[in-house]
Amino acid sequence: MIRTRFIQAGLVVAALLSLTSMAVAKAFTIKSVHGPYIFGTSGTVVFSSTVYSVAGTGLISFDGAGHLTGNESFNLVPNTGSGGSQIACQLSLSGTYTVNPMVQEQAR
Repeated sequence: MIRTRFIQAGLVVAALLSLTSMAVAKAFTIKSVHGPYIFGTSGTVVFSSTVYSVAGTGLISFDGAGHLTGNESFNLVPNTGSGGSQIACQLSLSGTYTVNPMVQEQAR
């Protein structure tokens, strides 16, 4: 009997803690953005009256303190219908980032 009440009390406490944690919002800050991310790009660009198809991939790393570094490789292919030279590009990325402070509600 005592053991059953102890288990029931434990379940009630666990349920209350669960409900409380669901109501707590988590702040989204600059520290929330950290670590490496891969990305892909594709689309079209116009340069000197020529339309090019572009496709590429890259890696970008955020330090959680507002600084980023990375690299990207992409190819440009002219959409002229008569072929043309493909242009291969490689970029190094560096800079700073900020976030708009906001609160994200956890799923209920």
